[in-house]
Amino acid sequence: MNETEVELRKAIYGLFHVVRMNFYMKKAGKEFDMLLDESEFALAVFENAPGSQKLDEAKTSFEGMANKVRDTYGSGAISSAYNCFKSALDEECFLNSIGLSEELSAQEKSNLFSKAFNQVMPRTEKWDEDEDFYSYFIETVKEIIMPTEQMDSQAEDTCPYCNGSPKAVAREDFFGPHSGKKEGYVWGCECGAFAEMDENGRVIGKLGDTLLHQKRDLVKSAVCELCALAGMTIFESCRWFSRVSGMRICSVNDVEFLDMDTCCRLLRLFLNVKSILREKVFEYPKNRSELFLFFSDGGRLLVCNAYGFQYGRLLIPMEIGPDGIRVSGKDGMQSISISPTLQYEFNRDEMFIIHPSGKKEKFRMIPNSVRTLLFEVSEEAVHTAKAS
Repeated sequence: MNETEVELRKAIYGLFHVVRMNFYMKKAGKEFDMLLDESEFALAVFENAPGSQKLDEAKTSFEGMANKVRDTYGSGAISSAYNCFKSALDEECFLNSIGLSEELSAQEKSNLFSKAFNQVMPRTEKWDEDEDFYSYFIETVKEIIMPTEQMDSQAEDTCPYCNGSPKAVAREDFFGPHSGKKEGYVWGCECGAFAEMDENGRVIGKLGDTLLHQKRDLVKSAVCELCALAGMTIFESCRWFSRVSGMRICSVNDVEFLDMDTCCRLLRLFLNVKSILREKVFEYPKNRSELFLFFSDGGRLLVCNAYGFQYGRLLIPMEIGPDGIRVSGKDGMQSISISPTLQYEFNRDEMFIIHPSGKKEKFRMIPNSVRTLLFEVSEEAVHTAKAS
């Protein structure tokens, strides 16, 4: 992770927070309007009651502040993100990492950034801040550069198994009172085939029988397992499965659209990848100095037991300092001390930080070379699929 990528990561997160802040300020503005419309404050302002001028000034001040923050920080954040993105695209290693072999023109850079911006920013409103937004941005850029086939998401009116007419059925009625599946609805047919539905009543999959749903569940498990095996975010894992399948898998729920043949092929590829990862010998840090080089090269940590972090949390360094790293999360930037005054143990892919109290923090180290290997496997799988 060179300096250019570090600056790009910071800039993308800056843009993320500005867009997210703007969303909350708009929401606060709506609440303000409702407060004035549905309370005695509105009447006081209308009747010009004593003290009402301050109420009116407060509303005007809030609206002015919101506009000023949006205009000042918003334009700066967009400009910074775009400039950092352009700088990154001038470096060969970054170009290769996103699947490009030739330099882009100024207009192509602008178009690529605009497309990525328009696709990722709507997600900021409901974003889980424990997830790495930068990786989502990069995976979106890769999808734009190397697009996969968009899956047909149209709900089926005719069952492919019996030609019946599926409809929305309560889960408890469809699976029975003792199935444990009582919440919500499914798009179900009398023959037993069904597709999942989300909380808004939207069908999120294709009709499948019991065996197909079992295969889909196995693929979902594989998507999540790959995250832990290779130190990948859920978006990176979905992107890998997209590449090897040729189908656009943007989230775990998209697996519900896959057919039996695709599920079986993905499971075979995943098992093959697991075997490759087991047999491959990776280099891991053996001391504190090598650990910082590991981070600089894009290495990540998986939490096994650490203060302030949930088990299994993937830690992606956002900043690398002389005495530790900083990562982003729900509580903002969090620091992990790797001070020379502490003791450390290294055992293959395991790293322990030993505190003076005797408490040990345990992490699993996952080098960037693991993700590089997976990308090479996905490229090979894509070429094989095209040749067959």
